[in-house]
Formats: sequence, C-alpha cells, structure tokens
Amino acid sequence: MHLNYNSYGKKYKQLLIVTHNKKLWNTEKAKNMLQNTRQYAILSAEKRQKEEWGEQMNINQLRQFSCVAGHKSMTKASKELFVSQQALSKTIQLMQKEMGGELFTRGSRGLELTDLGAKLLTISESLLPRYDSCMEMIERLAEQNRNKLTLSFENVFYQYAIPAELLDEKGIALSIADGVESCMEAVRSGHADLGLCSRVERMEGLEFLPVLREPLSFLMNRNHPLARRPYLLLSDLRDVPQNLPSAPSVIVSRYIDACIEEGFYPNFVMESRDYGILLRSLRNSDHVLLCGSFAFNPKLDEDLVLLPLRNPALHTDVGFVIRQGNANPRALRFAGAVREHYGE
Repeated sequence: MHLNYNSYGKKYKQLLIVTHNKKLWNTEKAKNMLQNTRQYAILSAEKRQKEEWGEQMNINQLRQFSCVAGHKSMTKASKELFVSQQALSKTIQLMQKEMGGELFTRGSRGLELTDLGAKLLTISESLLPRYDSCMEMIERLAEQNRNKLTLSFENVFYQYAIPAELLDEKGIALSIADGVESCMEAVRSGHADLGLCSRVERMEGLEFLPVLREPLSFLMNRNHPLARRPYLLLSDLRDVPQNLPSAPSVIVSRYIDACIEEGFYPNFVMESRDYGILLRSLRNSDHVLLCGSFAFNPKLDEDLVLLPLRNPALHTDVGFVIRQGNANPRALRFAGAVREHYGE
C-alpha cells in the first residue's frame, strides 16, 4: 500500500520506523501499528472521497425528487411519501449540492424544474421503472430459491419411489448419490434438503422418516426361466447373470453375505448408474436386475416381470433423511406427502 507522508503524518512516520527497523518486524507492537495504519489509510481514503464527491445519490432520493417534480410541491410529495417536509427538503438540498446546481425554482404555480432539474427528471423517469423491474426479477429469483427443493437418492432406482405427480412440482432438483453414505452426506452438508435411502445404524446429525419396508426384488424379461415363479429363493439365483446399480448399497452388501452363507457368490456381470441401460440389458438376455419394487412400472415395462426374494432378513427400511433441527419446511411437507402415499 502506498502511503503519502503529508496525508498521514504521524501514522506514516510510525510505519516507516517499523519498516526500517528489522528488530521490530515480528513484535506484537509492530503488528498492531501496521494494522492501525492500514485502518487509518482506509478510513482517510473514504473520508477524502466523501469530501470530493459527496454522498452517492441513491434510488430513494431519485424517487423523492421525481415525486416533488410531479406534485410541484414539497407538502403534497411528503404526504405521498410518508416523510416529513424537513427530511424531504434536506434530500433535495443534498441532491442539489451533488449536482452542483439548483433543481427547482419557486414560481407562481409552485416548484418549477430548472434546466438541470428537467434533465435529471428525464434520467430518473427512465431509470426508476427499470430499477423496479430488476427488483421484481430479483425477488422472483429469491422466491424460487427459497422454494427450491433438492432431493438426493441412494441410487438410480430410489427416484422411482416418489409419485410422479410430486416430482412434477416446480422447483424440484434431483441428484443421484453414490450410495447411502453419499446420500446422507449430501443432506448433512446442505447440498440436498432431503435424501431417500436405506436405513443404517449410524445417522449422525440426521433424522430418519420411514416411508416403506422394501423386499429385495429382481427384474427380468417374461421369457426368463424364473419368470413363471411367484417368488425367488436364494438358491434360485445361483449362477444366474445379475445386473445391479453401480452405487454402494446396504441391501446389496447384505445380499452378498446371504449368498455366501448359502454357499455361492452372486454372478454379477454388469453394473450401471443409467436406468435405461440396465433395463435394456434385460430385454433379450437371461440377466436379472437387482432392484426395489418401486423401480418397476408394469404399464411401461410390459415385457418385464418383477419377483420378490423370499427372505425377510433381506427386507430393508427405506425412508427420508433430513438434517436435525434444520429442515426446509417444504422438505417436511414433501416427505409427509410421500409417506401418506405409502400409508405411513
């Protein structure tokens, strides 16, 4: 920072002493002296600017000036603006000082604009509507942001647990997390207002709102050898090619453990975050897709069949996670609507 000796006098002289005396560089006294000098320089610069340029004209002053010009009277303008005549008169005086000339003259019909005042009124009448329009746009943007709702899902399938009519609401943003921990962290960090995921033991800082108890299910095409069964057993899945969403999942880990206890390791052949790719992989193959029942819409997927795995130990509680004591009101309403849909 360049400091002028004549402008800062004693403060600048103290700074020079510190700068040229190496023994003082690391002392607390020197640090305080430098900090005080910086603050003094900033305040002095602000004071000089005000002395040279005066207070900056603001939009309220222009609005008051335009009102006086329209009524040609301080009395009528002050009533409309709900300000005292003294305050309004002071505003006009400050504006005249800043403009460097008179804005009004007193005539037989009240206050009349000078040439300078008429030019300023032209600018003011052009500026004020645009300013009001911009402020309306800013308010709409703020309102949209306040009403925005960001949802995070444990994996690609969980988004299909939400009724379509709720997802069609304005201001809803969706994100697919990389597993349950990633989903919960998105909510903790504030990147998401709500997370839909499997229930786990440790959910620090979060509250769990149960939505449904979900059996592990498998999706397959209607021509698959297993498709005619009412349900599946673990033993039915030995050596069967299996697809799964590419995100760490509590239920997948439990499924793998259950298969190992049964004496085999599941034959995973494909994983993807893309729901469309996962479904297309089933059309003309003997693959099955590990998923939740909410991922299947029989009206849209007529060529596919969903079968539950008959193993109560592999059922999972699915629900919303929200930040404790810091939930978005819209998030609570949204979660309540989904829970009501599932009868919770």
